[in-house]
Amino acid sequence: MAVINYPADASTLILNGFPITEFAEGDFVTLEPQGEVTVAVNSAGGGTSISQPINSFEAILTIRVQRNSGNDALLNLWRNAVPALVFDGAIKTLFTRDSTPVIETVELRTMHITEAPGPVLNNMEPEHVSEWKFRVREAKRKVT
Repeated sequence: MAVINYPADASTLILNGFPITEFAEGDFVTLEPQGEVTVAVNSAGGGTSISQPINSFEAILTIRVQRNSGNDALLNLWRNAVPALVFDGAIKTLFTRDSTPVIETVELRTMHITEAPGPVLNNMEPEHVSEWKFRVREAKRKVT
């Protein structure tokens, strides 16, 4: 499956109303769509029907923030919440198309943390970052 990379320094990530900004320098916010974009069904007469079931997709969101930063502490607080938190959010990126500024927005709905950094600090980590992964139940892309 293809991976969509958004430059962290040129994108805005909002999770449950909080901006996540303390990314590793030069890093990306990564969105990896899961499953098929279209579905093909073969008919008894030999034909094939290809359809797009919905205009959204499931995905894995991966972010890497500076270890022990405010965003890392917030994510860790959310990770330890009881009951487990469900997140909504968005990725917004500004770009230019035909000399006109355009905003790409990916709405992220019903997601939860699936992978988090371990609690032990390791001075052998080359970049001193915390990698967080979220399972996104519904991601919808809009260009305005």
